[in-house]
Amino acid sequence: MYFEKSILGGQLNYDGNLTSLTRETTDAFSVNGQNRFRGVEGTFTRVSANLTWQRTLIDPIGQVFTPFAYAKTNLYFLANADNNVTALSDESVVFRGMPAVGLEYRYPFLATFNGGNQVIEPIAQLIVRPNEAAIGELPNEDAQSIVFDASTLFEWDKFSGFDRNEGGTRANLGLQYKLQFDKGSFISGLFGRSFQLAGRNSYAVPGILDATGDSGLQTTGSDYVTSLYFDTNTGFRLGGNARFSEHDFGVERAEVSASGRYGPASTVLSYAYLAERPDAGIDQQRSELVGALNLTLEENWRVFGSLRYDMINENIVQDTVGLGYDDEGFSASISYGEDRSRNNGEPVERIFFFRFGLRTIGDTSLSTSTSDSSPND
Repeated sequence: MYFEKSILGGQLNYDGNLTSLTRETTDAFSVNGQNRFRGVEGTFTRVSANLTWQRTLIDPIGQVFTPFAYAKTNLYFLANADNNVTALSDESVVFRGMPAVGLEYRYPFLATFNGGNQVIEPIAQLIVRPNEAAIGELPNEDAQSIVFDASTLFEWDKFSGFDRNEGGTRANLGLQYKLQFDKGSFISGLFGRSFQLAGRNSYAVPGILDATGDSGLQTTGSDYVTSLYFDTNTGFRLGGNARFSEHDFGVERAEVSASGRYGPASTVLSYAYLAERPDAGIDQQRSELVGALNLTLEENWRVFGSLRYDMINENIVQDTVGLGYDDEGFSASISYGEDRSRNNGEPVERIFFFRFGLRTIGDTSLSTSTSDSSPND
């Protein structure tokens, strides 16, 4: 929610979240003799409230300065029912906060030509924070996926959810290029890297899942990330991004995707290469194809589906189908999916997901999952 009135000349935003989850069985696995936990038996409730502020200033020669600040607060109510998971806090109520201040600097250089223009823009970002508190002592339900690439390079916090907070002082550096044509099509690219300057690197400290060990951010100087996109301004877009090792510039992750829209149909087709992640228990390379389709029906209705295919093991990893409704003030969708990403003899997870949202208030979602004893159903 954005506040209409400016504060100190800048924009103030509030973001809240309430999550309560009950798990009947601990979801555990072992990597190199160490126990990891995707989820712990018991009931865990988290109330989150985040405030962010930023202001953009442009000087006479075109330099862009954006000071910003944020404060994240989490209140946990813990009822751990698995006495074997001793790392979790034995307190029933835990409060955690994370304040931060930062500055982003951009200096775009514009050059025009007959038919368009091009912009070269160096970008630097500095964020100062205390160390992340209680790592591994709190549940991690929504920050289990860490994807570090060009699209997240300048995120203030690169964790995917509320259950982990990036801590310490970090600098993000990059160079962006854009070639813009008068008819609206453009080519854009970005190359950059992130550095932990001071304090404890949150990505180097494992939680109860240790999802950050091979994220590309766990060392003082991160892996290199880059992206390149071509947008035709006619509904078709082609692009890709990659992450290269800081040590030998080997490919750690690469993705190429094409998206398009024709009439009521929009689709995305992607190919992804992912290197081994020994710290996460993934000991082989992966090559996957992902396809998604959204078809608009009469009025405000739509049907959608997606499929993820493992080209190495020649099996379907995930598939989803659903029905949605959207209008100016309300949106809702219901979907059914199957997840075999943790296959290897483990059950297929079947997920029913219901989501609805009011444009002026926010979204609410409800999901339930069941398992099937047949892993290749």
